Amino acid sequence: ELPVRAGKLLIVGAAVLPRTAPRSIAVTGAVAAILLDVDAIGRPFGRGDVSWLGGHRALTHSILFAAAAGAIVTIIYARRVTGASDRARIFGFLVVAMLAHGFLDMFTDYGDGVAFLAPFSTERFESSWKPFGGLWEEVFFLWLPAALFLRYRWSRDPARGETSKSDRAWRTSSS
Repeated sequence: ELPVRAGKLLIVGAAVLPRTAPRSIAVTGAVAAILLDVDAIGRPFGRGDVSWLGGHRALTHSILFAAAAGAIVTIIYARRVTGASDRARIFGFLVVAMLAHGFLDMFTDYGDGVAFLAPFSTERFESSWKPFGGLWEEVFFLWLPAALFLRYRWSRDPARGETSKSDRAWRTSSS
C-alpha cells in the first residue's frame, strides 16, 4: 500500500510546487503522505492500530495534523527557497498532499472512514461510492496517471531548480 500512497500526490506536486523548488521537496511530500499510515504500524505484526492516535485514519489523517506537519517541514525547507510566496506554495503542497491521502482513503472499501476533524471530533467521514476496492484499482487509476503527468511536467521544465547532487543524479537517471 505504501507506493500507492506516494503516487496519490504526484499530480498535486506537479501542479502546486514552485518551479524553483528542488525535487527533494516533492519526495518529502510523498514520504509525509505515506507516514500518515504510521497509525496502523502494528498491523503487519499482529498488534493492530496505535490507539493513542485514535486508531487508523484518525489524528494522523486530520486537517490539524496536516497543517502542523506542513508548517514544520516548510520551516525546515525555508532556507532552500526564496520568497514567502514559494514557502507558502510548499506549505500548501505538503498540506494538500497529506489531506489528499485521507480524502482518497474515503473512497476505499476497507476501513472505518477518516477523522478529518480529530482531535476535536471523533466523527469519521467516508463516501458511499467506493471505487478503490484493492491495490490494482489504486495503481491503475491513481498512481500510473499521476506518475505519467509528473514525468511529462518535469520533462517540459528544463529549468527546474536542482540544488543538490541527489537532485542532479535523479534528473540524469530519469532522462
